[in-house]
Amino acid sequence: MVSNTSTRLKTPVYLSVIGQSLLAANYHGSDNTTVPVGAGITAFKVSDGCALTFAGDMPTYGHSVNPARQGASHIHSVVPDPKYPGRFYACDLGADFVITWVALMEDGGK
Repeated sequence: MVSNTSTRLKTPVYLSVIGQSLLAANYHGSDNTTVPVGAGITAFKVSDGCALTFAGDMPTYGHSVNPARQGASHIHSVVPDPKYPGRFYACDLGADFVITWVALMEDGGK
């Protein structure tokens, strides 16, 4: 089975799989955008046959210390912490920070 679904945010650029979860990093738009809507992380549960079910999202906001260069959030990646199931890190170039996201996972991250 092939699943086709929206990340509900804008411009997915990176996917990370851990256990039965799929995380999408949504970059949002061009580097010079100042519109904050659309960047963030989207989570899906991966079921048997690879069907995707929306599990939640975390929109991100902010801008760089140099807003002329990065005027809004731009999530580049989201990666799991190999030591702690359910903990993820997302790099945000536009807001100049790394987000730590802890998700409750039914399968314990397995």
